[in-house]
Amino acid sequence: TTLSRRSIVKQFVLGTVSSFLAGATWSQRALADVDLSGLVGTLEVRPSLFPALQVAGGSVRLSIGLDYPVSINRGTANNFYAVDTNCAHQGCVVNAYNSFLGAMQCSCHGSEYDIDGSLISGPARKGLVSYPATFDGVDTVSVRVPGATFTAKQFSIQSTLNGVTRFKLVFDAYWFTEYQVQYRANLKDAPIPALFATTPTGVADQTKIYRSTSPATATTSIYVDATGDHGFYSIALVATLYDPVP
Repeated sequence: TTLSRRSIVKQFVLGTVSSFLAGATWSQRALADVDLSGLVGTLEVRPSLFPALQVAGGSVRLSIGLDYPVSINRGTANNFYAVDTNCAHQGCVVNAYNSFLGAMQCSCHGSEYDIDGSLISGPARKGLVSYPATFDGVDTVSVRVPGATFTAKQFSIQSTLNGVTRFKLVFDAYWFTEYQVQYRANLKDAPIPALFATTPTGVADQTKIYRSTSPATATTSIYVDATGDHGFYSIALVATLYDPVP
C-alpha cells in the first residue's frame, strides 16, 4: 500500500539530455529532477491486504506522514470513506469506526462520528474532514489527501565502481513513517522496490527505511546503486497501520 506516483514530491531520472533510452552508461548520464511539490497525494489502498476492509462496517487507520492517521471505512455496496481522525473538539485521535456502536468515537471526550465522518453527537460541533475516495471495483481504493507529500532536498552521483553508479538521496523523513525507493525501467512499468544502503560504502541490501525516534522530522540520506542502463527512480511513502505512541 503506497502513495502513487502523483504524490511523489521529487521524482528524478537518470538520462542523457537527448534521450532517456540512449545507449550511454549511467556515469555519462545527467541527473535531473522533476519538482512535483504542492500536488495532492493519492493514497492507494488494497482492501485484500486488510481483513477489516473486506466486510461492510470494517475500518483501519493508516499512518501516512501526517499529524493524524487517515481512517478508511467500508460501507455497504462497496462504498468506501476516508476521513481525517483529528477530532473536531480538542484534537484527540478518533478511534476507527466501530460497527457495533455505529460510530467512530473519540476516547477523550466521547464525540461520535458516522462512517463518513459526519457528526453524530458532541461535544464536537462539526464533523471530521473527509477525503474523496473511489473504488475501482476490483481491489484498489484511491484517496486524494492534501498534504500527504514530503520533500527531497538533494541528490547527487557519488561514485562509479565496477561499472555500477551509486547516487545519494537526501530527504526529510517523518518519524513512525516508512519509505521505499522504487524503480521502473519505463514509465509504463509498475514500480518495484529498489535496494539501497544507509552509508556511502555500505552494501545496498535495504528495502525500506523507518524512523521511530525524535525529532518529528529528520534529514535522512540513502545510497542507491543504479539498475540497468536507464530507468526512473522515486521515493515513495508507505502507508502503515496506525500504532499509537505509548
